[in-house]
Amino acid sequence: MSSRQSGEVHSNATSWSQLNDVARSWVIIGVIAAVVALMIWVDRQNEPPHRARCNDGSWSSSVGRGTCSWHGGVAHYADSDG
Repeated sequence: MSSRQSGEVHSNATSWSQLNDVARSWVIIGVIAAVVALMIWVDRQNEPPHRARCNDGSWSSSVGRGTCSWHGGVAHYADSDG
């Protein structure tokens, strides 16, 4: 009696235990990369809008006195033409 006749189901899907160490490593690296990318995306969704461009090229979300004080002052505010 063959295994198909005994009611066993065979699949072409590869199980985790059948993968070699290199393939497992690539799967793990892919999962980690996807998680890191998701974490970065979520973090960027919570960033305040950039309102001021500093003289050193960095951006600040603050306005008013002290904005860009450690970056050479304000070059221009984002809502102005510069």
